[in-house]
Amino acid sequence: MDASDSTEVHVVTNPELTEPVEQFLAKEITRAGEVVSQIETTSPVVIKLMHELKEEDVSEDRRGRIEDELRHEYEAALKEGGFPPGMCIPFASMSARQAVRYIRFGAAASVASIVVYFRFDTVEAQHRLHEMVTSGFIPMVFREIIKSLTRTSVDIYIYITADKLGLLTLTFTRDRGLLLDRQLLTLILK
Repeated sequence: MDASDSTEVHVVTNPELTEPVEQFLAKEITRAGEVVSQIETTSPVVIKLMHELKEEDVSEDRRGRIEDELRHEYEAALKEGGFPPGMCIPFASMSARQAVRYIRFGAAASVASIVVYFRFDTVEAQHRLHEMVTSGFIPMVFREIIKSLTRTSVDIYIYITADKLGLLTLTFTRDRGLLLDRQLLTLILK
């Protein structure tokens, strides 16, 4: 799989947010991703943790501790970057979970919904992203981010456009997700 592969995660809200609010959210989410990316190249602690993740014999227990340490470092950097605590905690958690699963945040855009781009190097990392969506983790993160930045509570619907694996991921308001094969869905809808 090419290192430039990315997956679009669409964050749709109910009630719908206005276009200016979606643009503001996309800008702030992208800015938060830039803060995390920056400390991954400038913080000696984060650099050391990222190198440790690349070692072949990292136990699951150690991987969990690395995730906790990264979350702490990311949260501190986001707070220093001026983000509200209600955004810092979930975004730091998402970023740390992605780091130990070899998923990288790309950017966010406002295109009739908030679209968040995640990059990955392997099929396994892409499956892990789908798991993070269907488990309810990603919807919870974006619900908290939106709530902290807009002071609005919304239901979050997430869908991932059909990707190189031919998978379409959907979530519903109760944070239960489905992982569907695009070709099977096409047959069912015919």
